Amino acid sequence: MEFFVGTAQIQLEKFTFPFSREKIPSAINYLAKIFEENCDHAANQIPVCVSRGELDRILEHSHVHNDALTQQRPPYPQLHPAATVRCLQGRQRYEAALQVLGPQTWWSVRLFCIPSDCRLDVLLKREINDLSFETSYSDGEVFRRIYSYQLEGEQELADDWRLRLSTYKQGKGLPRLLGMENIAEILYELTSYPGLKNGLKLGNIESHLATHCDEEMCHYLRHVKEVWRKITLNNPEVQQATDDETVRALERLAPSASRNDSRTIRELMLSRKLFSTIFSRILRDEIEEQLLQIGVVIPSIETFHDNMGYLSIGMSILRENIVGDKIRGTMAQAMQNIWQPRENLIEHAEGQYYLLPRQPSFFLAYHVLFISAIRNFPRLSKIGPLRERRLSPVKSGIEETYLERFLTLAQALGFTSHRLESKLRQVSPGSPLAATQLSVRKTREDSVKNRSGRPLTSSYHFISRSLFLPQMLIEPEVSGHPSILFVQADFMRSFFRGFPNDYSTIDVNSTAAQTAEHAESTTREDDCEQQELGGCTTSIVPTEFQSLAGRQSSLDKLHLNNAVLSAAASALRRRRLPLQESESPRSMLSPVGQDQAGSKDPTLYHSRHSSNSGLHHEGSIRTPETYHSYRIGHHIENRASHGSSSTGRTIFSPEDFTEPVTLK
Repeated sequence: MEFFVGTAQIQLEKFTFPFSREKIPSAINYLAKIFEENCDHAANQIPVCVSRGELDRILEHSHVHNDALTQQRPPYPQLHPAATVRCLQGRQRYEAALQVLGPQTWWSVRLFCIPSDCRLDVLLKREINDLSFETSYSDGEVFRRIYSYQLEGEQELADDWRLRLSTYKQGKGLPRLLGMENIAEILYELTSYPGLKNGLKLGNIESHLATHCDEEMCHYLRHVKEVWRKITLNNPEVQQATDDETVRALERLAPSASRNDSRTIRELMLSRKLFSTIFSRILRDEIEEQLLQIGVVIPSIETFHDNMGYLSIGMSILRENIVGDKIRGTMAQAMQNIWQPRENLIEHAEGQYYLLPRQPSFFLAYHVLFISAIRNFPRLSKIGPLRERRLSPVKSGIEETYLERFLTLAQALGFTSHRLESKLRQVSPGSPLAATQLSVRKTREDSVKNRSGRPLTSSYHFISRSLFLPQMLIEPEVSGHPSILFVQADFMRSFFRGFPNDYSTIDVNSTAAQTAEHAESTTREDDCEQQELGGCTTSIVPTEFQSLAGRQSSLDKLHLNNAVLSAAASALRRRRLPLQESESPRSMLSPVGQDQAGSKDPTLYHSRHSSNSGLHHEGSIRTPETYHSYRIGHHIENRASHGSSSTGRTIFSPEDFTEPVTLK
């Protein structure tokens, strides 16, 4: 070749592999067995590249003349470079030789001297590809090469690498990915970490993109990038030391929420199974300290694929029942296009809600509805949780009672569409939800591999009862394993922009400022009505009710199907809930049946079908000429007339929002 200058020997400890794949254990073990029996250096030469200046210094330091490099047979001259040398390929042979023979072993190399301003992988394409037969290239490696060559305008090289993919990936997965510029760019940046590349599966890309979740996908991949940037201290040396073994050992661990995971990380760092090419004790200590402070379930490209499968279940429920099949743009855009600002509803328990006095937020409504979808996904789709031995599978299939409640919540949150209205026409009238006697034992995700993707049956039993936004935002206690709620909240936060970080964002007392601003927008007529009712302008909850009443006139102008809280407004105008000095999250978040059974707090209620509900039922408030009107009825006036001794907040049942009405 034009740049080939000769053959020599260099000790293994001087080798680096900036252009090579990550370590592949199966290939290393295979080659190690061969080297143990017969190690032929001449047949396993490794190509090394140097600049003219580097070559001159190496020859001078080694007392070797340039002509000695041209001899065709061993023994080859031994070179002593002062620094490391760059190997073009042969990483698996190097690792196997290092394992069997040790770092002081002399190894045969082919020397190439090239201009310093040239791209080595382009100039030495043939040499890089020669002898690279240990294992096939991963999708991540192929994608990275193709993307890089296209950036450089080297389409011929990109096409050569494209041939390494299957027909389906060449025709579907890769073109679709390259067509999504934002996603492709982030994935290219992630594949600069050697150990993350193997997680990319081009065969899944088309199904991922079919969800139309571009924003969520980008958000997750940026999350992966940010977490690994922190883990590697934003240090290029540490980033290149992030091999496949390191990624596989760390992905899905949650060191901040699990004592076992923290202990595992310490042991792996001590045994050098993590970042094995980092030798500096100071640097390794810094990496370990940073790892132990990671406050999320450590993500990777592989967990991205797993979690996309879980995300797609919830999105398919939204698409089937609310958005419809024809989507222009993304799911987030489609959902925002059919959303109108309403009061913020927070679901606290199955079918129980409270109003949050702050400016209406699409993202909050979007998150609450999606959580409802995945909490009940077996009852809203044909997909169930992953099966486990010795556990009865969770039956999947559409249950109209849950579907009606889900659709009602969607409208109450401000979403309206032809598909949603059509579904509500078709659904049968609601009936009481059957009380399940299932004993929920599992509250923590002890299996590391099950912290991504569709949950197991045992985990879902807990999810179905506990996956509500307030509970997800309670700071978890550190235990042996992360809680299921911690894992689910991490899933939401990884995909959804603006997902709350802590409980204060949905706490009434923490939103007093927004409430005061909200109150200023009410009309004079509403102010007069409040004065007639003895309302207090400094009270948090009365201000909330004032805003509800103030919106009645505007709600009346909307299509009646959209008047989510209209029936409640007139009742709430006549009632006032006194402001309390303090509010206990625990009192509000206690499971139904604990606080309610022995508490005198009148703001916590069962649904109207509960056997514990002894409340008086008022006559229903119905809106005529609609197939389905909202009714915050039966208990509203009764509830609003009482003050809470602990929370100062009314929590509504689902039946306070819906009642089917026959078209006239």
